[in-house]
Amino acid sequence: MSFIERLELTLEEKQVYSLLLGSGQLTAFEIAQFGNLHFSKVQVAIDALQKKGAVGISEGYFKKYFVRIPLEYLAESSDQIGASVKNNLANTSTFMESKKTEFNELRTNLVTQLNESVSRKEAELDQKLASSSSELENIRNQKKEFIVSKSNEIKRDLSTIQDEQKQSLTNFVQETLQNNTDSISRAKSSIDSAEAAISQKNTESASTSSSQVVQNVNQTLTSIEEISQTLKPKLELLGENYSANIGEIPQLLEESIDLTKI
Repeated sequence: MSFIERLELTLEEKQVYSLLLGSGQLTAFEIAQFGNLHFSKVQVAIDALQKKGAVGISEGYFKKYFVRIPLEYLAESSDQIGASVKNNLANTSTFMESKKTEFNELRTNLVTQLNESVSRKEAELDQKLASSSSELENIRNQKKEFIVSKSNEIKRDLSTIQDEQKQSLTNFVQETLQNNTDSISRAKSSIDSAEAAISQKNTESASTSSSQVVQNVNQTLTSIEEISQTLKPKLELLGENYSANIGEIPQLLEESIDLTKI
């Protein structure tokens, strides 16, 4: 209950008290003028307020009235205000504790959700990386198998070509040597036959010419044999060099295709 309610003021007393409360010190005439009240009613209201301790009077040439609040009411109001403040502080503390608890719970939930989200993302990334690594490994193995297959195929083709060329060269050398040997043998046989015929038909006078012919023939045979002996090692060396060059091709292929770098 407020101080004014405790005083149980009349209508005129409330008007006078309100004017003094809002304007400060006023004379009775000023109160009547400002409040549009009859002077006698103002005087009666002031006297009643003075008796109730709600209005005081200042000393001077003109009497001025002002609002008074009893000390016991101020003490009581102070106690009420203190209790209200304590109650408000207690309520505020309880409210803050409640909000703090809610904030901590919210923070814990957010941290938990964030950790779960991060864990899920990490698991997804690990799965994608594992899948990508597996795909890359499969592609690498497929390429390696393809290169190995092609390398083996090229080796087989080169080996076949090498064998064919080697056999062809061997046949050519053998055929050439055989042809030269046969030609030399036929030439020698012809010369031997001619020499025998000349020996039988010619006389001693012609023996000198026959001997010269034989000598010339023998020189020719010797030259042919020397040419044959010279040609044979050259052909053999040619065949060996060709075979060696053909044999180096697979090795060069293996060196150029390093499967460990795939």
